Amino acid sequence: MSKRKQYLSIASLLSIMLGMALLGGSRGVMVPVLKKDFLIDDSSIGTMLLISTFGYMAFTYVAGSLIYKLGNKRLMQLGVLIVVGSLAIMFWSPSFMWFTIGYFINGIGNAFLIMGVNITTPLYAIAFQAALLNIIHGCYGLGSAIIQRVTGYFIANNISWRYMFLGFIIFHILVLLYVSFSSYPWQQEKKTKVKNELNKPKDKLLTNKMLYLLIITLGFGLMGEHGVNNWFVNYMKGGFNINENIGSIYLSLFFVLFTIGRFTGGFVLEKFGYIRGVFWVQVISAFTFTLGILMGTKGLILITASGLIQAIIYPTVMITIPRYFPNNTARAMSFVSIGVSIINNVSHMVIGYLNVSFGVVKTFYIVPFWVLISAITAGIIFKMSKNTDVNKPALEEI
Repeated sequence: MSKRKQYLSIASLLSIMLGMALLGGSRGVMVPVLKKDFLIDDSSIGTMLLISTFGYMAFTYVAGSLIYKLGNKRLMQLGVLIVVGSLAIMFWSPSFMWFTIGYFINGIGNAFLIMGVNITTPLYAIAFQAALLNIIHGCYGLGSAIIQRVTGYFIANNISWRYMFLGFIIFHILVLLYVSFSSYPWQQEKKTKVKNELNKPKDKLLTNKMLYLLIITLGFGLMGEHGVNNWFVNYMKGGFNINENIGSIYLSLFFVLFTIGRFTGGFVLEKFGYIRGVFWVQVISAFTFTLGILMGTKGLILITASGLIQAIIYPTVMITIPRYFPNNTARAMSFVSIGVSIINNVSHMVIGYLNVSFGVVKTFYIVPFWVLISAITAGIIFKMSKNTDVNKPALEEI
């Protein structure tokens, strides 16, 4: 593959992540509007997020099988088509039930896209694969920062969210065309290696406590990010009567800092150590969140600023998995991804129900509590592997 084709195909992967950020990044700002339009409460929003996860989890394994039959390009094309269909259902939805069905289908499409992107990226013959993966995932944060501000503007100017969804559909159609005209590396030996690895026995893996420590660390760790993304605007509006337009500015700033952190944080961790870095980031985040909530409106900027360090959690934990499971890496990643999805979406449902029972301000304290749990398990992992090569930074093969 020529360098020009390679760069163009890499850019198409960036466009996929930007597309995924459109719905994922805007949903937090849209929560108050959806509640008003469909006459629902926070518990219904939490249930919708949980149902979406079932679609994502169930079809993660389906995508893993289909990629060997269809190839990475066709899998990503199928994923974009599914996402377009899901957005069309949400755009048309006459009731919240139909909106939830569309959201569920969107999770299926995202499962195909994430599988395609994550399998394709390491196949590029370049020296900075780890940096490339961080940049690609960093584009999700960049897209989130942009769309949150756009969503806040639309809502503040009484422009229906349905028109925004129409824009999402048009963008994904352009992404589909881009993917269709791009060429991707797809090596049979790489495909066979991953497929054989997935067929290895899973019994010993499921009895390894390190697997569950990583799931807890990443699952509750991501609540620092996802708790802000999904519930921060709702927290500001319900607790301090701050409208969606102003709330979207805080949320957009969070993801601007988040993107900067994702592009730069890896260099700090190379000096500091991966799991050790996760531990201290979560300790600082838990303290910052708690102080921010205690300070009321003056503390909103503290919660926003946490995005700068929260960015390193996902790529850092994921990059350590091959170290702990060198002989069963792909299956370990699959189980960690499923476990993390379960934790995150059950957590969102819990937040939805607690908002109804205790109010949005008191409920928001649960976010730093979950982040603290992540810090504790990260500390346990660090202690267990302190005197081994696992905890040393700069893993060249990744």
